[in-house]
Amino acid sequence: MSDDEAGKYCYKVIKEVEFALNNTVNKSTGQTPSMLLFGVSQRGKVIDDMKAYVENTVTDDIPCDFKEIREQAAEKIFKAQEYNKKYVDQKRRKVNEYDQEFKGPYVVKRRLRQDRYVIVHPEGLQNSQKPYQGVWEANNMRPWKDTTLTGD
Repeated sequence: MSDDEAGKYCYKVIKEVEFALNNTVNKSTGQTPSMLLFGVSQRGKVIDDMKAYVENTVTDDIPCDFKEIREQAAEKIFKAQEYNKKYVDQKRRKVNEYDQEFKGPYVVKRRLRQDRYVIVHPEGLQNSQKPYQGVWEANNMRPWKDTTLTGD
């Protein structure tokens, strides 16, 4: 578990990796994890006095209140979640798992030869603009069972 060229073992570089993760700006929040948790940007091994002076003097645009920083991060996360949901929903197909397996109810209007029937919509239950009238075989018809759930 070492890099052959540098000869570094992973336990020797774990602090540098942790520092990099804690000080990388997150896309959704717009802040670093160390800023959100501790309210400061961590300094690494190399302490640059000039950078520290500039950061301390130019803090007008950076909010120092934890509550404000976290509220802004929460708003950005919420916006990112809304965007992701909108994008995913565009690509997702309609779920038809709970759709009815058979259409109906229909009424048998007339019996024909060879086990066939003329069926129509019952009075007042027309589902479409035109009234339906079709010929069906008996083996393709089922007795109607109301599958709607009622809250008794």
